[in-house]
Amino acid sequence: MRIISRYLLVEFASASALVFLALSVTWMAADSVLHIDMMSSGFGHAFRQILFRMLEVVSVIVPLSCLAGVVWSLSRAVRYREITAIRCGGVRLRSVLAPVLVLCFVISGLLLLFEDRVLIPTRNALLEAESGEDEYGQRRPRYINGRWWYASGASVFSAAEYLAEERTLRDVTVFEFDGERHLEQRIDAERAVNLTGSTWEFHDIRVYEFTEMRGLSEREVSILRVDLGLSGKDLAGAAPPVTLTSLHKLARHIRKRVGNETALAGLQVGFHSRLAQPLGVLVLVLLALPFAIGDVERGDSLPSSLLLALAAAAAYWLAWTLALLAGQSGQVPAALPVWGVTVLFLGVGVWRFRRISE
Repeated sequence: MRIISRYLLVEFASASALVFLALSVTWMAADSVLHIDMMSSGFGHAFRQILFRMLEVVSVIVPLSCLAGVVWSLSRAVRYREITAIRCGGVRLRSVLAPVLVLCFVISGLLLLFEDRVLIPTRNALLEAESGEDEYGQRRPRYINGRWWYASGASVFSAAEYLAEERTLRDVTVFEFDGERHLEQRIDAERAVNLTGSTWEFHDIRVYEFTEMRGLSEREVSILRVDLGLSGKDLAGAAPPVTLTSLHKLARHIRKRVGNETALAGLQVGFHSRLAQPLGVLVLVLLALPFAIGDVERGDSLPSSLLLALAAAAAYWLAWTLALLAGQSGQVPAALPVWGVTVLFLGVGVWRFRRISE
């Protein structure tokens, strides 16, 4: 039985690796065509961007590769009557396939480590490389300790959150410095609305001025227009904070309840989805196994089995998307829909696996 298990395991691993390689090369080629204009900025820069975007989709390509790999390898075994020989030899088919599921569980753990220890540091490193000061002393907006920060010339601004649909910043603070980097004034506002370009209209403002002659003075202003050096499009294009934060830091932010309720719900969804998403490898393989083994009973072809398995995967990902939306709404605890969908489909997969005919 060990020899048979090792054989099927090698077949599954090699088929999955080939599918992963094919999908990766295809995706990189398509991405290169879509962003061919980036080649004008230099091949090295363009290659780094393409490779980075490739790393972003690994969490999707790996489960699909494992799904296609298990259907491909087992359908081949069915076609050459290897599954029939296993059954005729009195070997329990589920026992032979158990190492495949163990390998999928290990791949899930490696995928979790990859995203937390490789993808996030790489993402931050690329942002650091591209966010250095330009000739005007400007930087890209950064999300640090629960707030957005941005430096432009002699001013620095901070905001609690940016609402892309309303093009509005909430809880805004602007620090303005003189030529010697001494603080001249601080502007606090409840909100700031992006008018045109980099011009923002501040509302409900309190201004603190610092001078050597008069010391600290304070005044209130109803409306004030300020050029922050960046537009709402720049903020909308910035990476979401959750994608830049490791699991450890996400857990710390959640414990400290960083940000408002909407931001906190986003952090909770990001934390639980990052833990649960890698299990999608095991879920999809469990869902695909019966379709591949079922060839011996129905006489289906490899394309039919693969299409049925992909349909099951589509149902899982649709439910997963709805779970993320439910968690981000704040109406239910984020862990409930995320883990509910994961456990539900794992249960369905285990139930279908146990129904495989011996």
